[in-house]
Amino acid sequence: MRNEILRVSHLYKKIGDTLILNDFSMNLYEGEILGIMGLRDSGKSLLFRILTGDEELDKGTLFFNETKVSQYSSLLTNKIALITKKPLLEKNMTVTDNIFHIRRHRHHQFWIREKSYYLQTKEQLNKISININPNSKVEDLTRIECYMVEIIKKYIMGAKIILLDDFSQEFNTNEIAQLYVWLKKLSALGI
Repeated sequence: MRNEILRVSHLYKKIGDTLILNDFSMNLYEGEILGIMGLRDSGKSLLFRILTGDEELDKGTLFFNETKVSQYSSLLTNKIALITKKPLLEKNMTVTDNIFHIRRHRHHQFWIREKSYYLQTKEQLNKISININPNSKVEDLTRIECYMVEIIKKYIMGAKIILLDDFSQEFNTNEIAQLYVWLKKLSALGI
């Protein structure tokens, strides 16, 4: 039986006098890849901001791993990550440095050993068959590789759901096909 990781029930969101999300509901199961499509300004990005806690909902219920989530809950912190068109990577830093930029890890420990950073980056990239040297500068990567580094970064930080917002405009058909292969491999890992 598949485990439900996210349930959105009867979500409503109004901006000004315009009802943007009107009784929106969905379920997402562990390892599932789900696409949400709609016209420009139809509420997709707004929905993603609600799911990441960056926007309040007017009415509705969210469940994460069968637990009801209040609007102000920290339950979803680092569990649902949003990646927009342009990855937020520092171009003059290496892949490893971007992933493990001085920050708190999901287990609340500081990572300070450079070799440990490198080895974990290499391991995560190898898990999904991404052939990138962890010591490569981000400025030397392709657009799709940069995007994947951002996804790996969110995965390492503990994200269980990764939302990709408006990514298809940025990539050609071959890049989207490669991204899909990598996402399927992440899906097999439970993301």
